[in-house]
Amino acid sequence: MKQKLSLLVVCMLALLPIWAIGQEGALIQGVVTSERGDPLPGASVFLQYTTYGAATDPNGAFSIRVPQAIATGQQMDLVAKYIGYRSKTAKIRLTSGTITQNFTLAEDVLALEAVVVTGLGETVKENSGSPLRKSIRN
Repeated sequence: MKQKLSLLVVCMLALLPIWAIGQEGALIQGVVTSERGDPLPGASVFLQYTTYGAATDPNGAFSIRVPQAIATGQQMDLVAKYIGYRSKTAKIRLTSGTITQNFTLAEDVLALEAVVVTGLGETVKENSGSPLRKSIRN
């Protein structure tokens, strides 16, 4: 009886890593670069219509962990966005294990022209009871 119990415990310990691997969910990883091959740090990469996403590191790399309960084999859209570049969408099948998806984004010249920065403001300071006004205009 003692030998059978020992054998059962050994088998359970041997199968534990296999069970743990099946419970880890999905890991989506990749790199976001420009058409010239430069990494795009701070780009947003996310699964559309979910709260799962990440920003790329200084090398353009990202990784997103998705729980096993959500990684059930369905097809989803993975989106990469970066200011001044056209966003790109890739269809991925969300299964447990590691999924690698790289993105190469093209510059969007028209989007850069849409950004306008203006400085306009007014401050009021009082000095010895008489107000001083300083205006900033373009």
